[in-house]
Amino acid sequence: MYISAAFNQDLFLGIRYSQPPINDLRFRVPQSLNSSWLIRSATEWPPFYVVWIHGGGLFNGGLFNGGTNNRRYNLSFIVQNSVNVGKPMIGISFQYRLSGGATNLGFRDQRLALHWIQENMDAFGGDPSKVTIWGESAGRDDNLFRGGIAESGGPVVSFFPATLPGGYNSTAYQEVYDGLVSSTSCLSTLGSGTSLSCLLSLPFSDPNAALNTPVDGYGPFVPIIDNDLIATYPSVQLSPGKFVRAPLLIGANTDERTSFGISFGPNGTDVNSDAQWLDVLNSINIPPDSQAAAIISYLYPNTQGLGIPLPVPLHDILFRRAVVIAPRRATNQAWSAYQVPSYCYRFDVVVNGIPTCVGSTHFQEVAFVFNNIRGESGSWVSFVVDQDPKDHGVEGVKQWPVYNSGLGGGLGIINMVFTVNVTEQCIEWHSWRGESINFINENRL
Repeated sequence: MYISAAFNQDLFLGIRYSQPPINDLRFRVPQSLNSSWLIRSATEWPPFYVVWIHGGGLFNGGLFNGGTNNRRYNLSFIVQNSVNVGKPMIGISFQYRLSGGATNLGFRDQRLALHWIQENMDAFGGDPSKVTIWGESAGRDDNLFRGGIAESGGPVVSFFPATLPGGYNSTAYQEVYDGLVSSTSCLSTLGSGTSLSCLLSLPFSDPNAALNTPVDGYGPFVPIIDNDLIATYPSVQLSPGKFVRAPLLIGANTDERTSFGISFGPNGTDVNSDAQWLDVLNSINIPPDSQAAAIISYLYPNTQGLGIPLPVPLHDILFRRAVVIAPRRATNQAWSAYQVPSYCYRFDVVVNGIPTCVGSTHFQEVAFVFNNIRGESGSWVSFVVDQDPKDHGVEGVKQWPVYNSGLGGGLGIINMVFTVNVTEQCIEWHSWRGESINFINENRL
């Protein structure tokens, strides 16, 4: 622990929540600590907790990027903002493994860290019953948290790539494991019962180099169905209400996918023709001659009046909606159907230095949330403390309504829109691109 003079805050850094995943624990399910910590007494009512879970698609990212003064990751800024609006809270963040040879280790690490918080946080003067988890880009209820904030996340699987015809399951990812073994000095053990023990015995530099080899797409390490931590697709669980019914704040940026590559199809080509468009659909397991391809092509037409090539290519628009926008809407609708409060937003700011053609793309809202009290930051603090983003301490702005699918003649409130000028915040309705987004949600996995 040390006291930060810059922020007048106590910082507790490098606290372990699990046994180090080294030697025989590498690629294994995380193990709880086998030693105890001293308890500190609290003298005042405990503050609330917000737990920041960094993004990176489970294969990159970390707590810090460029140093602790980087506002995208430094919790000191939003903690100070919470004090400024009279809603003090404690900020927590943790590292988790970004890949591995077993299933969903990153999520298992996150879960164990939340268990550690429940067991230890009153020693820091906080209330473990008032934890809100908060993450950007990356079950059952163990009472680990009471609310959630999801920035630019896709909690529902809309499609899977043609390279995984069986979907996201542990059997399909055997090829990924075999590739890891083949990329190390354990090649001779490939296909044998000794390959894992060989990987466990390697020096860190060997598997680390193999795991950091560039790959196509979003990388091989994604959540998979293992009939343990993840029993089935989240989309299957929404309709019957098999999800943790905790208040949720969820949203996305206007131009989510553009930062992942503009105007490039699955074969590295521009997508400016019907044939190239069908090639894109085929890459996500939609055969070009199928009825689904015909319907999607109708909903996303090659309209000459729009100009071809488009400023934002059609396949970028499709993937943005399939990966983030449509799943987000389906999630809000499910929360509304089961009368669980949820709030939705759209971040619509083109940040300085970002080309206009890229727009308000993925991750750009994070700095505003961490250190912009007149905009999103105050709303995030209010949600952590009150489970409602309205009491943000800023006068003269629209109140953020609870998402309700039944309002507006069945259209339902969908978004609070954040723009550069706080006075221009507005409410959007459910009708935006309703036909195409509804088709995606009706035919999701």
